[in-house]
Amino acid sequence: MVSSVTEGKNKPLMYPATFRSRDVVLLDKIDLVPFLDADVDAYIAHVREVNAAATILPTSTRTGAGMGSWS
Repeated sequence: MVSSVTEGKNKPLMYPATFRSRDVVLLDKIDLVPFLDADVDAYIAHVREVNAAATILPTSTRTGAGMGSWS
């Protein structure tokens, strides 16, 4: 599934069934973290609370950061 830092760190806790059923969570827009009150570590921890096995890939489609890890 694709989620972004702009959606908030609590999204995995708000939709646990959705996150629980995913093998991969692509966390996009990480290039915006310096400009937002975004906590990537908390987001990842919340994904782990509902799905410890999911692969989490922080990415930025704008800068290309992290894109090589899933291609």
